[in-house]
Amino acid sequence: MSGVIAILGLARDNKPDEIRRLVEGGVEVDLANEFGQTALHVAALWGNVEAVQALLDLGADASVPNSRGQTPLHFAASAKRDPLAVCRVLLDAGADPEAVDMMGRQPYEMANSEDVRSLLGGPDSRIFEYASAGKAEALRALLAEGAQAGEEDKVILEHDPAMINFPDMSGNTPLHAAVEAGNLDVLRYLLSREPPPELNNMNASEYAQGNWVLRGETLEPFDKTPLHAAVEAGDVEAVKLLLATGRCDVNLLDFDKASPLHTALEAGDEELAGLLLAAGANPDLHNPDFKSPLHLAASRGKMSVLKLLLEVGRANVAAAVSDDGWTPLHLAARAGAADKVAALLAAGAEPGAANQQGNTALHLAAINGHMAVAEALLQAGASKGAANKEGRRPCDLAKTDDLKALLAA
Repeated sequence: MSGVIAILGLARDNKPDEIRRLVEGGVEVDLANEFGQTALHVAALWGNVEAVQALLDLGADASVPNSRGQTPLHFAASAKRDPLAVCRVLLDAGADPEAVDMMGRQPYEMANSEDVRSLLGGPDSRIFEYASAGKAEALRALLAEGAQAGEEDKVILEHDPAMINFPDMSGNTPLHAAVEAGNLDVLRYLLSREPPPELNNMNASEYAQGNWVLRGETLEPFDKTPLHAAVEAGDVEAVKLLLATGRCDVNLLDFDKASPLHTALEAGDEELAGLLLAAGANPDLHNPDFKSPLHLAASRGKMSVLKLLLEVGRANVAAAVSDDGWTPLHLAARAGAADKVAALLAAGAEPGAANQQGNTALHLAAINGHMAVAEALLQAGASKGAANKEGRRPCDLAKTDDLKALLAA
């Protein structure tokens, strides 16, 4: 371990002569710490050109990956100083500019400057500029100008449709930019090039950089697809264009574990929810905010949205049970939504299901004074005599005399 500490410390402090003496004295030049970081990673990160050159001269592997698949070139792209010079030295030594880390990122995606991004083969920034500004003709001209373009443009514009889907420094593709700007003409043209329309952009939160774990899962930075962005913007036409490709995975989740359908339901957007369900959105997919879309629709929002989930989405009512035993029927009964209660019962909801406290939907209707809901539940077979964990029946909790009389055994 002392050898690792020594060579990594010298790389950080940019001491090429001492690095040479250490390696010539027997320390392995590619010695790595427990995270797979070598001296070349460290020197590249700090922008120490002299140390980088010394390590390469001593035989360091220019493309050695750390435990997360990141090479020295990934680190050099966002070096603390002189990233352009460090990247050039590594490229001259044969570093692979197309190396992909465990999160699918190439070195250019780590760059903080356009010069470094271009050097590492990142897409021409004009693609994003034109997509965002709605300059469809300029975008067409850019993609057709291969013969007049510079070397970087020629690489990018070889008429490989997927090239126009390369992300910018935030992970936004031209599709993201066109959607967020509401430029349908550009969006149509981009989609005509048949790029994969389901790439996620990146979440900039410090909790999304692969260094945090929540409930055993490492938080990764992947966030919204163009479809997420279109739904979030309430852009029906953009959603239709994306879905019409037949290539959108409508159930991909963003950083917050929300699908496009979750976003549409949160906004109460019936039209978008219907489009997504018709395209195959999973009506039973839960996220951290609610157990299922049925729970959300039952507790708030329009009856028509609940009907969409039941009739178009064919949501599984029986499977919609939260960890504490709450069902959509419980929520609708508590809210006094007699129409939702009737729809859930018609779809197969169990009228006698109890939550962890032993309360059935009838208990909740009683305590909240909802006569019409209580009548619907009784007609569906709910038991007046069901006792909760405190031994109390619905009639014991009834808010009004009329309800007490209805629920009396």
